[in-house]
Amino acid sequence: MNALVRLTVLFLATVVSILVFSGLFETFNALPDLLSNLGNESPHKQTGYLAPIGALFWGVMFRAPWHVFLGTIPLLLIFIALEFGAKARQWVYLSIWVIAGVFAEGLFFGVIFRTVAAILAGLIAGQVFWLLAGRRVGKWRREPTGAVSVKLKRIFGGYRPWNLLAYAIVAFLAYQLAGSLVYGGKMVWVSFISEPDAGVPPYHYKRERDFTVFHKVALLKFPDAKSCLPGDIGDLSPETLKHMDWNKIESTAEAEVCGFRLLGSNPDISYATEWFGAQGMTVPDAFSSATPYKERNGELRVYAKWSVSENGYKFSRPGPLRRLVFFTPYAMTINATWSPDGKKLTDFDVSFLFL
Repeated sequence: MNALVRLTVLFLATVVSILVFSGLFETFNALPDLLSNLGNESPHKQTGYLAPIGALFWGVMFRAPWHVFLGTIPLLLIFIALEFGAKARQWVYLSIWVIAGVFAEGLFFGVIFRTVAAILAGLIAGQVFWLLAGRRVGKWRREPTGAVSVKLKRIFGGYRPWNLLAYAIVAFLAYQLAGSLVYGGKMVWVSFISEPDAGVPPYHYKRERDFTVFHKVALLKFPDAKSCLPGDIGDLSPETLKHMDWNKIESTAEAEVCGFRLLGSNPDISYATEWFGAQGMTVPDAFSSATPYKERNGELRVYAKWSVSENGYKFSRPGPLRRLVFFTPYAMTINATWSPDGKKLTDFDVSFLFL
């Protein structure tokens, strides 16, 4: 029983501390904008004072779920390991949270405020974790005392079965982490060792911030158009390019890379509506190949939609943990952008709509 209770405490403390970190990081990151507005007489000066509050809300509501999904299991396993070692000091936990915070948000060392915000938020989140769980590290291994403990021991015949259950949960978490470690290894490879090339056709994006490490890993997995199709598809043609193998897709970044590979392999924008239709998506007449939306810079955009609420996820249904911390979207949308002459695909953006 003790091990299971302690595992629960560590899990809850980790989640709460991640929420604290996410909210404070966004708040600290917004402070430079607030300070820069204090010295001028901008008509928006009063609303500027609310920026940290809005940043705190945004961080907890929108950034925290992603951090909880990605960070809970790795951090939890680290804290579990500390439970079996020598008594950890407070600075150890603070260091863990600072390193995790910088890795998650402060790797943009060119933006000094972002790095400082990650360090400060990590220190405070680490202090919260220390108060909630860290200062009682290892105490669960002591023999319980008191009337309630004696009664539970009499009912369950001892605590060992419950401890075994806790160890089984830890083993399951370690198994789940194994897949993340493999993917993390790929992220390290494409970030610091060998960045993949753009592939065939060359992958293109509008803004630098839209090209993440997840896209780099996706480029490794899908180096060309044929890798996005069923294995027995044969030669490439406008017809075979329609058969995108969505079962291979495991993330939004992979959907964007593969969608770009296949749609961009077509001669021009005139194939877009038919291509999206073959994926089961709807294309409004005002955003179709025949009448694409014209951007200010002259680029042409075709818009397609997939109803998640009616048809389910088009690719990679999220696991149970992610479904717990994320809202379910009601639709997936795709904006495909071409050059002004409609001959070259310049961007393939996948996003989700939430209520």
